[in-house]
Amino acid sequence: MMMPILEVAALSFLYATLVSLFVTPMCRTFARELGVVDKPDGRRKIHKGAIPLSGGYGIILAFVAPILCLLWLRPATFDRLLDGKSIQFAVLLVGALIALALGGLDDIVDLRPRYKLLLQWVAATIAFFGGIAIQSVSNPFGDPIHLGVWSYPVTVFWFLACMNALNLLDGLDGLATGVGLFATMTMTVVSVLSDQPLGIFLGACLSGALLGFLVFNFNPASVFLGDGGSMLLGFLVAALSLISSTKAGTTVALLVPFVALGLPVFDTALAMARRWSRRLPMAAGDRRHIHHVLISLGLTQRTAVLILYLVCIAFSTCALLLTAGHNIIATVMISCMAVFGFVGVRALGVLSLEDIRRRVTQDIAASRKWGKASVAVEKAMQELENSRCENLDDIWSVVEKSFGDLGVTTVMLYCHDGSRETRKLWHVENGPPDDCSDDGNVCLRARINVGGELVGSIEFRQPMCSSANRDLQPIIFRLRDCFADHLAKHVHERPQVANGGFPAQVEA
Repeated sequence: MMMPILEVAALSFLYATLVSLFVTPMCRTFARELGVVDKPDGRRKIHKGAIPLSGGYGIILAFVAPILCLLWLRPATFDRLLDGKSIQFAVLLVGALIALALGGLDDIVDLRPRYKLLLQWVAATIAFFGGIAIQSVSNPFGDPIHLGVWSYPVTVFWFLACMNALNLLDGLDGLATGVGLFATMTMTVVSVLSDQPLGIFLGACLSGALLGFLVFNFNPASVFLGDGGSMLLGFLVAALSLISSTKAGTTVALLVPFVALGLPVFDTALAMARRWSRRLPMAAGDRRHIHHVLISLGLTQRTAVLILYLVCIAFSTCALLLTAGHNIIATVMISCMAVFGFVGVRALGVLSLEDIRRRVTQDIAASRKWGKASVAVEKAMQELENSRCENLDDIWSVVEKSFGDLGVTTVMLYCHDGSRETRKLWHVENGPPDDCSDDGNVCLRARINVGGELVGSIEFRQPMCSSANRDLQPIIFRLRDCFADHLAKHVHERPQVANGGFPAQVEA
């Protein structure tokens, strides 16, 4: 006899909660004995004492427990839940284990960002080819937009975004777990409304696992998610959001999970904008996340987390309103939250609009400078090809016309041309003629060889602090190498000079 889907979901939720309450302390003890703990650093990690990083293992055990129980006791009901989606179910478990293993390894050896992204991509790719994919996106003005060949990159991006967003949000006791719990419960309700048995069942299992773990993870936490737990949670939430929204209204199919995950999406977007505006690597950590700012205002961890829980409830409510077809109400709520969010960002200093303005201004100036330099160098190279330069002075007179557009401060040439040693110097107008110091400058040097023998060098020096000038380096390299090639054609013999006859700078 098959049990009703909602009854199965309720029992699974209860069973997963009890298993999580039971296995989490065991995993905590095991991690502590192995030394897999998070130690405070007094800056970003403000907890007291070493806390085990074993949350992911307790969650996965509690998540799988009701699945195995149902498969053993009620195989017919389990088959009904799968509803022909056995491959999706299998790849969800495989991808979850990969995400957990990736994060667990990162907890131990601190993987480089590129390797973490690679393994996240593997997990997302497995999910995609297993049928957990985004085939179309919402279009409020008409029919949904079918992605076609773009389905793969969009799906991979969604998985990577969820995994990294929850990982970045895991900065306060119980925050990432609570956010994941609210999102999962929302997706479970969406599955009920859209008649998705597998989404209902898996959502109930994950919700129970997270609720049981939250007992130990809420402030003061005795166990942390760790990267293993946050990666696992991000992957499962991403997968369940796609499974639960498959039969939702086509105009809201992808919008619902996006809104339900509003807080981590918003925080991650701010972090990316903040680091981009300051020219920092995307993997660089800081203390300007929303939860960090709330703590800096003097709020306790519990108060800050509860405030952010309320934000998650608001986002989840909007997602459910969209599912129920109340698009106007949901749009008004989201608009109001966006206004409050913008005001909050300005008031709390989470993101500096001045930094963004400065970065945009600098990039526009750099683009113009790059274009001007490209034209100047191309013109100089064409003139070298078309003109008949008889000697070093002719070549120098052609190329020095482009120096002013290259962002360099000094150009120096050392050469043995025929029977004499030649030195030429170009410097910016009103600059010191003897500016030959490397202090505060980047030196780009090309050696000039004829027949395998060194006959001189040309050097370009530019301010080290100027990012715009650093972007011009490939153009400078082109001119430098072109100049050296043409100069070598006019140097036919090398004089015998004591001690090599070259300045020390040539060999630097």
